[in-house]
Amino acid sequence: MEQRGIPTFTPDSNIQGIDPFIRTGQVFDLHLLVPRESADEAREVVADALQRSDALTEPAPAPTDEELARLEGISRRIHWAASYAIFAPYGLWLATSYFPAVKKLGRVPRGHGYTKFTTAICAFWVLMLVAVYFIVRFLAR
Repeated sequence: MEQRGIPTFTPDSNIQGIDPFIRTGQVFDLHLLVPRESADEAREVVADALQRSDALTEPAPAPTDEELARLEGISRRIHWAASYAIFAPYGLWLATSYFPAVKKLGRVPRGHGYTKFTTAICAFWVLMLVAVYFIVRFLAR
């Protein structure tokens, strides 16, 4: 919008960068303010951008076979398990079936490199959980 000469302001942008959940539950929610005299032009810019983004967006290609689609689903679960330490053991358990299946398939699903990374993160979380367990147990004596 500023390229078209419309001044903009994003309230709370600094605090939302620090904690995206502080203002609303919507992490990707964006409030953009413009002066009243520029409101109509700003609406046109937003409508134009939305129309162009819809034209550029293509549906994701369908997986070529059922096994590849199944592996992509497992890899997504591993990615999410790495996000929360409490689910890390589940992520490692999924990895024990994911990696042999990928080797057997002979092809790698989309995001395979990221799945390797998140599996390592799951292993890190499991090690931390085990270490905390033993530290707490030792200190409780």
